[in-house]
Amino acid sequence: MMTSSHPSQVSIIMHTPTDIIREIFLQCVLAPCQLPPSLTEPRLVLTHVCSAWREIALDMPKLWTDIILDPRHPGMSVHGRAIISAWLSRSSPCQISLQISRPANKSDLYRDLILPTLHRCQHLNLRTAGADLQRLLSTPVGTFLDLEDIRIFGVGPTWQVVEDLFCRGQVTAFQGCPRLRRIRFFIHTTIPIDLHSLKFPWGQLSALVLRWIMISPISCLRILQECVLLQECSFSISFIDLVIDTPIVALSKQPLLLPSLHILSLGLMNHHALFLAALHISTLHSPT
Repeated sequence: MMTSSHPSQVSIIMHTPTDIIREIFLQCVLAPCQLPPSLTEPRLVLTHVCSAWREIALDMPKLWTDIILDPRHPGMSVHGRAIISAWLSRSSPCQISLQISRPANKSDLYRDLILPTLHRCQHLNLRTAGADLQRLLSTPVGTFLDLEDIRIFGVGPTWQVVEDLFCRGQVTAFQGCPRLRRIRFFIHTTIPIDLHSLKFPWGQLSALVLRWIMISPISCLRILQECVLLQECSFSISFIDLVIDTPIVALSKQPLLLPSLHILSLGLMNHHALFLAALHISTLHSPT
């Protein structure tokens, strides 16, 4: 703390160039901010040292870009939402990393605070359910122009919402994402989903994780055939328990050209022998 009893220290700090102070501030906030923030949150502390520091901190959008939001936090009152809104506005126009730790109790929070910010998300990590998950998956094409990494963990009875959207081909959120490189879905379904038909940018992905999703072997293989840049892949899938038709036999005779794939993890409930027979990937370092 700066006090009058240390005039030499005060003099040094007051004469430190602004660009150096900015770098020091960034080193003080290496961890994400939990919102609503506590009184000891480093970013808030920096803004309360003096007016000069407050002005510098508020003029640094990068200082406010790494966010963990807890929609069920006891402080999520009207005042708390105003603080979160101000926090998000301070990060503009920078890309943000947004993690939502629990599903929202009320959809208006998602609608008013989260949806308007999605277009600036570079990294998105969500634990969500129900209507909020539906809103996310059906976001218009072109919303996530800056998105590089998406992780969705569906909690609660999400499968009905997901299945309805997938079956109607209304999962549009991740189409038209020029920077998307990593997709991780942890979502339960009870009927087979044709993920391949959703036109995700498979050809630009470096990592693909699909857990608990019921999907056919033919859809898996078609996805892998398009993932030419894939480096890491993890499937934990319950394939549909039906007679395998001729397309997978034909696909199994065509080697998968995945020159960058080094890690492949498969958890298969059935039809595993035929599926594995279709994998001819010479670059694997760690198949499990």
